[in-house]
Amino acid sequence: MHSSRIEGFEKFREPAMWLPEWIYESLPYSYVVTGSLFNAGIIYVGLDAPGADYYLATGTLCTLYGLAVFFRRQMHRRPTNDPESK
Repeated sequence: MHSSRIEGFEKFREPAMWLPEWIYESLPYSYVVTGSLFNAGIIYVGLDAPGADYYLATGTLCTLYGLAVFFRRQMHRRPTNDPESK
């Protein structure tokens, strides 16, 4: 009989990573703040500075990622008014 799991590897399975709640809840805000600081740095040094493209890309990606995580969490936590879901 063939099993779908490989025998003997169950002991190598690691538990899920857990962060303290205050770190987990503040991550989206820290991403947005970091991205905003990178974008403010671009304004300060100018777009013609060496590496400005990387600063702009990093700032934009951090800001967008932080906003995406924030809104996904809000959608997941939002209670529904659907009577069938109770």
